[in-house]
Amino acid sequence: MPPTQTAPPVAPTSRDGLLAPAPPRPRDEPRGLAAIRGPAQPPSGGPPGESLTQSEIDHLLAQVFAVWIFDFRNPRFRDLTIVGAFELMPDGTLSAPFGAYDPWRPDRMIADYDAMLARPDLREQRTVMESFLGAMRQAQPFTRQPDAPPLTAPKLLRFSFRLGDLMPP
Repeated sequence: MPPTQTAPPVAPTSRDGLLAPAPPRPRDEPRGLAAIRGPAQPPSGGPPGESLTQSEIDHLLAQVFAVWIFDFRNPRFRDLTIVGAFELMPDGTLSAPFGAYDPWRPDRMIADYDAMLARPDLREQRTVMESFLGAMRQAQPFTRQPDAPPLTAPKLLRFSFRLGDLMPP
């Protein structure tokens, strides 16, 4: 008896005969940086894993703010919220593509970067994101709090803060 042959898979087509779009691929690395107008939201998403504590996150962000050359106190940025989800590696660096020596690829690092390039009204928002990412890369390798146990596996660094909240009252 000859082996049974199956027909090759056929790509689904729409009613007009064109190929149907491929279903969205699940993102295996929902990491990166985004900017939104409005209040800070608790960060969500990001790769699964153990997260850093809020005090650890604050300690790491303080290192970024120390090298961030940007006038984030300017009133026009008051309502801009920066949201991030990254992996902190045991050596104090961020996982690719966010590491200090990884190629500069803002299109892979910043959510909706292409839309920001296309819209002149989002230029300031894009500048904030690019400068913050530059400071994150410059601050690496991050130092941990003196009483923090050494990292043995990557941990999640998730944060959300409104630039207006960084200003003294």
